[in-house]
Amino acid sequence: MRLHAVAAALLLLLSPPAWAEEPSEASFADELRRGLEMSVVGAAGGAEVPSLEGQSVEARIAEALRTFYLDRDLAPVWVTETGPGPRVEALTEILAAAKEDGLDPADYGLEAIRDLLSAPEATALAPLEIALSRSLLRFLFDLGGVRGRQVATAAGLETWPGAGREGAGREGAEREGVDAAALIAAAAAEGDLTEVVAAARPQGARYAGLREALARYRQIVAEGGWNAIPAGGPLRLGSISPRVPALRERLTLTGDLKPSKRGASALFDQALAAAVRRAQQRHGLLSDGVVGPGTLAALNVPATRRVAQLALNLERLRWMPEDLGEDFVQVNLAGASLRLVEARKPRLELRIAVGRPFRGTPFFSQDLTSIVFSPDWTVPPGVVGAELLPILRDDPGYLSRNGFTVFSDWSEEATVLDPGAIDWTTVDGAALAYKLRQAPGPENPLGRISFVFPNDFGLCLHDTPAKEPFEAGDRGFGLGCIRVETPELLAEALLAGTAGWSQDRIAEVLAEGTPTAVGLPDPVPIHITYMTAWAEGKAAQFRDDVFGRDAMLAKALRRRGG
Repeated sequence: MRLHAVAAALLLLLSPPAWAEEPSEASFADELRRGLEMSVVGAAGGAEVPSLEGQSVEARIAEALRTFYLDRDLAPVWVTETGPGPRVEALTEILAAAKEDGLDPADYGLEAIRDLLSAPEATALAPLEIALSRSLLRFLFDLGGVRGRQVATAAGLETWPGAGREGAGREGAEREGVDAAALIAAAAAEGDLTEVVAAARPQGARYAGLREALARYRQIVAEGGWNAIPAGGPLRLGSISPRVPALRERLTLTGDLKPSKRGASALFDQALAAAVRRAQQRHGLLSDGVVGPGTLAALNVPATRRVAQLALNLERLRWMPEDLGEDFVQVNLAGASLRLVEARKPRLELRIAVGRPFRGTPFFSQDLTSIVFSPDWTVPPGVVGAELLPILRDDPGYLSRNGFTVFSDWSEEATVLDPGAIDWTTVDGAALAYKLRQAPGPENPLGRISFVFPNDFGLCLHDTPAKEPFEAGDRGFGLGCIRVETPELLAEALLAGTAGWSQDRIAEVLAEGTPTAVGLPDPVPIHITYMTAWAEGKAAQFRDDVFGRDAMLAKALRRRGG
């Protein structure tokens, strides 16, 4: 068959006379056209998770391919009149290397593609052409986070929504609105496919660093992983134990300990203690150099699980804004930490307590606009129904003793009611009309300082009168909001250079105890994230999956398949 005759043959195919015999030159074009039409019909009737735009990714890909090939008169990109073209091998290698981005090459139909490549029949060329283009587009969509974001959202996992911070909304729309036709056109025009793939991949050091960490841990797995360190009592400086060589080997594999001739030594020496502290820091543990139960458990997580963890967090980065900004606040719910970054350099890091796992604090980006000193607290209706009503039914005087004001409703014309005159046993928490507001004071859950970033989730960042959660190892505490251990440090840093708001002035306002709102001169982006793995330089950081979101995400992503 001769593909250069496809254009003329296609005209005959579209409206052939009844008596005409179909020319052999048109067989490829016919097969290609038929395959494209079948792909559109099949994708439209498929059960794939719909996108945020209401159309599945497969349907978008199928329609884009149909338009693309018709616009080029059904001229192929990958095959020639005699068989697979010179770029096919490069494309299959790119798809096979999808694992380097934490993606599964099996999602891109490589086995079916290889079957088509080995088929001697000329009729396999059109299916091969379509399969190669479709698989490349799937891969490029996945690098943009589109398919993963869709299945995660459909599974009830909060991702970066279109609503919220303006920049984050635009980012979400851009990722959702990937132009499939433009991608395949670029692939057809670009000689080096690696440039097309590199352009689709998230840019910046965060993604590149985590991708490099994944490669290192994949290599560890390929070389056999690591053996578990045997259980036993704590190991510390000066300990002599047959378990120490296993500890040395484990820490050497991940680069916490430099290789040395002392690998078989049973003595826990200074170098090993320093290596343990480095490993503890990478796992968010108390860096005391002692291998107790928590450190032992973290070190004994299999290398295969760490690879899976790195891959899941690469997926999360594909959903997030690529550029978090010059100055921003990043909250990592999994790491129970808050970091203030200025001029792209960390300035301050604080401990936080996050919402209980069953409440599922959401993940999104927004602008932090103001700070309130000595805030009062307007209780969200859900908290009233879930937390306060059970108390009030047994203790009607609770509200008066703790400085609450009860309003008849949420309007500006609402009247103040006597909480003691309300029969709380008859109040339906699911249809609550009352608004409750608690005055500033030692019992107010917002504490002395609140940081305001308006959002659709009712989420806030604030002080807390209860400091116990920060001392406990598990800081999954609270009603879904984010509690900062030392909020005055964050307030001082955010207001630094703002006229009239010195450290002394902040202390004076806090001592007065009157609600005082201060607008920030420029809004500061705040990113609420959930990262159980990331890279800092060459070091891979890991945190526990405190909300179980890794497991839920892994389950959801299995729906992404090819």
